[in-house]
Amino acid sequence: MNHLVRLVDDLLEVSRITRGVVEVRKETLDLVAVLRTAVETSRPLIDALNAIRTNMGYGTPVAIQAGAAYALEHFRELEAPTVARYESRRHALIEGFRSLGWTPEPVRATMFLWLPVPGSFGSQDWTKHLIDKAGVVVTPGNAFGPGGNRFFRVSLIADPPVLMTAIARMRDAGIRYEPQTALSSHRTE
Repeated sequence: MNHLVRLVDDLLEVSRITRGVVEVRKETLDLVAVLRTAVETSRPLIDALNAIRTNMGYGTPVAIQAGAAYALEHFRELEAPTVARYESRRHALIEGFRSLGWTPEPVRATMFLWLPVPGSFGSQDWTKHLIDKAGVVVTPGNAFGPGGNRFFRVSLIADPPVLMTAIARMRDAGIRYEPQTALSSHRTE
């Protein structure tokens, strides 16, 4: 808009008109045609700006929107394999944590397992302990409020081989869940 204001100011500058620098003619102008031409000329720039804006701005990237639209249009064919994939991940984690002493129950309609932290750990300390001792990252329950302080959350995002690698790392680090007793490889303050 500032460019247009400056253009009008320049056109109205009488000295430029009187010196013959600018010629002023009166004619009818089709504003719609002018705007259409301006948009068509600027289309590559507008498209590039739109691509950047949708991927870096506040909106959801176009590729994510397209994927979501596809999922909504094809949910019947996508549902069964997706459910099966998460069930296999859940089963692998449940069996893995059972082998370490936890007693998780299968839950439906979630992509997480919530498990109690062992011994006198709080969820933050337990999370740090798992990272330090086994190189395994979980989410501390207190990230979701004070009621989660005695729990940690494990996601079902990775495929079973990756999940079982995490279980093996915990086992190799001597991590076991022993309800109401201190952990054998307990933290030091």
